[in-house]
Amino acid sequence: MPIVPDTKDWTWVAERRCDECGFDPATVVTADVAPLLRRTAERWVSFLSGEHEDLRRRPDDSRWAPIEYAAHVRDVIRIYDERLRLMVETDDPLYQNWDQDQSAVDERYLELDPADISRAIASEGPALADRFAAVTDWQRPGRRSDGARFTTESFARYFLHDLLHHLQDVGA
Repeated sequence: MPIVPDTKDWTWVAERRCDECGFDPATVVTADVAPLLRRTAERWVSFLSGEHEDLRRRPDDSRWAPIEYAAHVRDVIRIYDERLRLMVETDDPLYQNWDQDQSAVDERYLELDPADISRAIASEGPALADRFAAVTDWQRPGRRSDGARFTTESFARYFLHDLLHHLQDVGA
């Protein structure tokens, strides 16, 4: 069954509490970003190594299967690593568009090996945490192709929400 794309603008989660998952960006200070990312990556690795009835079963047409959420998280880590690098090294970069739903189809998220995704999150999550830990200017700007503007600080909160929200989506 095809997934109905989520067209909601989620940028507000960098500033306000998400009632769906409980993430409150006001509680995340910049010194917390790297340690929280490391813990969240560990939670994803633990989830993927656990016993599950069916990682490939979609609950309905509006939700991915747990394996698809995990692959999305892996790709979010990769995309945000590149975007953070650009933000730190470039003045006000404009990020290329990324269609998460198309990536899920093109890269066949539903067919991927959970162990491969787990290994990627286990290595790439901490590497991105190290990049966040090295940030010295949390007000550097960056923009998405849809015009959404971020600072490194709001970008970090937006990113962390995504990973934590999807843990709730998979019941972890």
